[in-house]
Order: sequence, then structure tokens, then C-alpha cells
Amino acid sequence: MSSQKEILFKGIIFDIIGIDGPNNREYQAVKHPGAVAVLPIRRVGDESITPLINQVNVDLPENREKLIAKAAEDDGGCCSAGPVDCSDPLSGIEVLLVMQFRPAVGASLWEAPAGTLDIPDERPSECARRELLEETGYDAASIINLGTTYTSPGYSTEKIHLYLAQGLSLTGEPEEGIKSSWVRLSEAVEWIRVGTLMDAKTVVLVNLLCHPKVLRLV
Repeated sequence: MSSQKEILFKGIIFDIIGIDGPNNREYQAVKHPGAVAVLPIRRVGDESITPLINQVNVDLPENREKLIAKAAEDDGGCCSAGPVDCSDPLSGIEVLLVMQFRPAVGASLWEAPAGTLDIPDERPSECARRELLEETGYDAASIINLGTTYTSPGYSTEKIHLYLAQGLSLTGEPEEGIKSSWVRLSEAVEWIRVGTLMDAKTVVLVNLLCHPKVLRLV
């Protein structure tokens, strides 16, 4: 059993704390308030919601540009790789990803909408709905809890709550500077394989969505 010893550094969002660990060893860790990530989903051909953008411009290594170009066809913002393959259930589902610049890694990353639990007494599901609206402009008829995960338990207390968002309606505008695009689920899986989608929480959400039991919820 480890116990917090002292706050070594107090930051804007998280603190660095000293911890008494096993065998009388001292550790340092990031004390994080927790976060949420929410993956918006829809069936291919669902015209009840309006896509956000027509084109996505992304700075990626040269060998990845063809993949992005294929996924961001100018079809009203709906990323499509062609007709639905009925033999592949993943091809009939689209997920909405956002791209944000992350200074810590010095790169723009594709991610599920996400945010920190930094409002007192706000439930994770409420935070997920708020972040979805802020980053995409969409509200959701249903927010489905898929569980929680520790992002980096080797050095951080951050626990992230994972959600799917369904029944989307465009009710606002996304925050300035956030780009977004609908991507076939099968394409998102390929993005993970080739290294285009590298954000850990989003990788977990995409893989959870691919599970047969979760797919039946869509």
C-alpha cells in the first residue's frame, strides 16, 4: 500500500506528489483530477445529422498523406472509403474524430473529444456531454459508459472515463482551431495500424467499439 507523502510541485491542472512505495522506496507521481473521452458514432448514410466540415487539412509525414486524403473525401465532410461492405460490420459505422495540437508531443493528433474533470461536483457523464458540445458542436441523445482506464499508472493517477455518444444533433459550433472529420470505423482501425491514430484513449475506444457486444449497442 502506497501513501501520499507531500506535494512537490503544484501545477495549473495537476500536481507532482511524493509517494511512499513498497520496500521503503520513494516515488514521484502526477496527481491528476481525472478525465473523460467520448466517441461520437453513427451509421453510414445517417442523414439526420449534419457533418461539420468539408475538408480536413493535416500535417502528417509524407507516407501517411494518402491515407488521410482517402479518408477525407469531399463528400460533405463524411469520411468514406466507398460503398458499405456488408460482410464487414465495421465498414457500416462512422466515428467523429477531432484534431488538436498537443504541445507536449509537438504534434497535432487525431483524438476522440475529451477533457478534464475540473468542475466541482460535475459527473463524468455530464463532463462527456459538455466536452462533446464544446469540441464538435454536437449534442447526443444518449451517452453510453464503456468503463474506465488508467492512462499511465506507472507515474500518474489519471483515470479516464470512456463513453460512446449516439443520436447526435448539431446544436452549436466547435471551439476555434479544432478540426474534425467523420471516419469509417474500419478506417480508424487502419489508422491505428499505420500510426496515424496514436492517442491512447482513442485507441482504446476504437478497439472497444469493435467488440461484438459493443457493436450490438450501435
